[in-house]
Amino acid sequence: MNEEEWNDEWNAEALKDLILKSDPKVEPESEQFQAAMVVLAAALIGHEDRERLAELTRLPIHRVNLFGERLMAAEVWAHDGSVDCSWHKEENGDLGLWLDVLIAMGVLVSSGVGEERRYWTPAGAVN
Repeated sequence: MNEEEWNDEWNAEALKDLILKSDPKVEPESEQFQAAMVVLAAALIGHEDRERLAELTRLPIHRVNLFGERLMAAEVWAHDGSVDCSWHKEENGDLGLWLDVLIAMGVLVSSGVGEERRYWTPAGAVN
């Protein structure tokens, strides 16, 4: 994922295409895919308007809220409305995207921002 892949006219189909380009094996009906939709959409439009995120991703608001609470707790989404999506500027940004997806799913927990971010499972340290 890099800046050249971002544009101003996003919709659910464009997000789906970008996710499948990043990981062609992810199933569009899976929780992983849904979390990726929310992570990408928030990187584009912010996270404060959850209704708008639900509309853009075509996901139920309760699903967006669940992912959002986990992302807020991990400081990927900040209380000031900003989103830590530095991964979209990195050459190997797909890894950062999928780590944020795992946070949204509740598989990983994290703290810190950018290069200072550390990840762990609910049972112990990952790095």
